[in-house]
Amino acid sequence: MVAAQTRTAATRRQQPITPEHALQSVATLRRINEDRLADRAAVVLLPRVDTDDEADSPSPFYDSYLNSREESIREMTNFGPLEFERLWRMIRDHMTVNWNTGRGRRSSFGGKDVFFMLLTVLKNCGKWDVVAAVFRVKTPSFQKMVTKFATVLSPFLYETLVASALERFPMKKLVLGGQAFTNYPYARYATDVTFQQSNMPVGRMQERALYYSKKHHLHGYKVEVSVLPNGQAVNCTQHFPGNTGDIDVFRRNAEFHLQALCTVDGDDEIPDDGRLVAQYPSSLAVLADKGYQGLARDFRAVTPYKRAPLQTLTLEQ
Repeated sequence: MVAAQTRTAATRRQQPITPEHALQSVATLRRINEDRLADRAAVVLLPRVDTDDEADSPSPFYDSYLNSREESIREMTNFGPLEFERLWRMIRDHMTVNWNTGRGRRSSFGGKDVFFMLLTVLKNCGKWDVVAAVFRVKTPSFQKMVTKFATVLSPFLYETLVASALERFPMKKLVLGGQAFTNYPYARYATDVTFQQSNMPVGRMQERALYYSKKHHLHGYKVEVSVLPNGQAVNCTQHFPGNTGDIDVFRRNAEFHLQALCTVDGDDEIPDDGRLVAQYPSSLAVLADKGYQGLARDFRAVTPYKRAPLQTLTLEQ
């Protein structure tokens, strides 16, 4: 009786292989194999690099991407290898002295590699974990390392490339070199704000509203940037809450603008019959958009004309 029940149960478990099942099974295995081959074909095989060279290299991450394909550096950072090397030479001494030194735990990555990671973040970073995965570094460690590196580097870059630009490119040099604004040759630079989205702040509605930009319909921060006609930035402010008006940011940065727009020796040799010259004879002009209308009461600001009620703009305007 027991043996009969055992045989019945075994027969019930062992279903026969029908022709339809056999065909379906073969098709399933064939599909799995095709997917596997497709995945293998999509893999990019990197050239082998001597492990001794990797161990000796002070920047194995950068060298790995450079050796695999030179164009990879430009795709990841927007800088070609020669441009990257030029930037690194400019900051190398400063970062050697000021980064990864002193007490506390030090980073296991070399300065050149972290600089490469920083430029990659600035070009591609939407989320930290995406770029961290590219370099196979844990996200919290990657974010902390890159942020610390940028904190040490940014003041040096600002002083070297931005703060000194007014001295390196005086107004007379721009005009004689044909680099002045085409339609406004009497303007020193153009000014506008950039908007950087942020997460919604915590707190009450009134507190969050300070960071909400009605123009962008987002929470974030504003930073004012002034740029010469040759594309060189000359000033970048601290960030302000997104609800701050563009003209208010300009007024808070008035000390810089009053000094930067003031004429110096040699500027009187440049013909100037532009707008507001009679009102501000000792000042160059600044170009701004319609968000700065009304600024001409305090600065020589050239902004788009605003049509008065029931009137039309003249052809010149």
